[in-house]
Amino acid sequence: MLENKCFTCGKYTKYKTYCSNSCRFGHPNKTRGTIFHDHTGKRFGFLTVIKQLEYDEKARSYNWLCRCDCGNELVYSSKNLTSHSRSCTKCGLTGRKSHGISKTTEYSLWHSCRCRCLKRGIPFNIEISDIKIPDKCPIFGFPFYSKHSNSDFPKKGKRSDLNLKTASIDKIIPELGYVKGNIWVISLKANLIKSNATPEEIRLVADAVDKKIKEINNVQFV
Repeated sequence: MLENKCFTCGKYTKYKTYCSNSCRFGHPNKTRGTIFHDHTGKRFGFLTVIKQLEYDEKARSYNWLCRCDCGNELVYSSKNLTSHSRSCTKCGLTGRKSHGISKTTEYSLWHSCRCRCLKRGIPFNIEISDIKIPDKCPIFGFPFYSKHSNSDFPKKGKRSDLNLKTASIDKIIPELGYVKGNIWVISLKANLIKSNATPEEIRLVADAVDKKIKEINNVQFV
């Protein structure tokens, strides 16, 4: 009984990977070509490959559905992906050139958030356009401080008052992760206070701290 399935044509075979050389080297209807490479999940510059599409007979390569860093979805062949012959119709990014938004606060927040989510397995599907930064922190009311607009911004890793006034992406409902409709931009100070706590837990902490402060003040003035 043939238990192994060919990676290319799907037929059952006695071999572990491909049923024949024609399947191993490109498309099953072709006798020559290049070895098939699965690009799903790989990064090609500003593009992330989502899934494999149909085989392009004219180009003699597979097409791939890709997503640009700006959120736009495009289709590229294997040859265009690996030869840098690619461009985004939405943001205008071409080949190896930079987005032009890599030095903005929105992109910095999106990129750092995405890296954390990939590392920790947190749900993430937001795009750069989903990040709306207000003029002031919606909780404390002070203006945001940014390394892109303020020259005296503190060095990396240096927790100071200015660093606590930077913009930060917060999960409104922590269990849902960084998904569309569940994020807002607040100051890092507010985000550290909120963390993964519920409104009820934050109120309990605030009431307990307020009670302790009153106890200390009463002792001092006795």
